Amino acid sequence: MMLLLLGGLGLNAQPPVDGPKEDGPRKERMQALRIAYLTKELELSSDEAKKFWPVYEAFKEEKKALRKAGKALHQKDLALMSDKEVEGAFEERMKLKEKHIALERKYHKEFKKVLPLRKVLMLQKAERGFKREVLKAMKGHHKDGKHHGGKHRRGGKHHRGERGDGPPPPPRD
Repeated sequence: MMLLLLGGLGLNAQPPVDGPKEDGPRKERMQALRIAYLTKELELSSDEAKKFWPVYEAFKEEKKALRKAGKALHQKDLALMSDKEVEGAFEERMKLKEKHIALERKYHKEFKKVLPLRKVLMLQKAERGFKREVLKAMKGHHKDGKHHGGKHRRGGKHHRGERGDGPPPPPRD
């Protein structure tokens, strides 16, 4: 069943050329797929679902804010920093990891208020399963030759200058 849901991802699963968007039809579609997948995997009753989804959405929003803070930390160029600044950046990263753990603990308690413990523990596994299914659908989409441009996430074959993201390579003699 999930393959049918994810099979319809098509280009919606592709990150746009100018980076991921946080709004619009792509986000809504992914949200609907996530809800369907997690509801099925956790076998949520309608009563459980009514209580679970608002808590889950609050959790995702807080997690997103922490990821955003982490992204800003990782974009700093260590080569241009003094040793003192590098040490400070390390401490900031450690504090961020502690915040992630605190967030997990906080929401573990919140989820236990609305779901049986077994389902709370199944949640992380179900989230990983959803990500795996989405990635698998995206990979299959690439193999079908339906990918129309855009940036490669990891291990892309583009070289500097091919996409207009920097100066072209020097001419070969």
